[in-house]
Amino acid sequence: MKISAGELDRKITLLEPRAVQGSFGSTQIAPIEHAGVWAKFKPDGGSESTQADAEVAVNRAKFFIRYRTDIRQDWGLRDDLGNEYRIHNFYELNRRDYLVLCCEVRNARP
Repeated sequence: MKISAGELDRKITLLEPRAVQGSFGSTQIAPIEHAGVWAKFKPDGGSESTQADAEVAVNRAKFFIRYRTDIRQDWGLRDDLGNEYRIHNFYELNRRDYLVLCCEVRNARP
């Protein structure tokens, strides 16, 4: 699969989980902005379910970005609409040309 530079039309922010000190001195895990990159977005289905008497929508998507070595599976990302995704898997495409980030978002903004 060949991706042209023009298809990388979504600005996303990679979010790295880091331990930060809370207001009362406790340690919390918070997403820290790691890098802004351009990506190709591809919806990958979704589902709805009920959890604790509330409807929960889970939307899956794939983001194609230029290859890099600093991403881990416990990271997340934020798209240009403000939706935050959890990266649950990623893989290399075209021998170090691109990475495909397989993500899911819960209750996306309209």
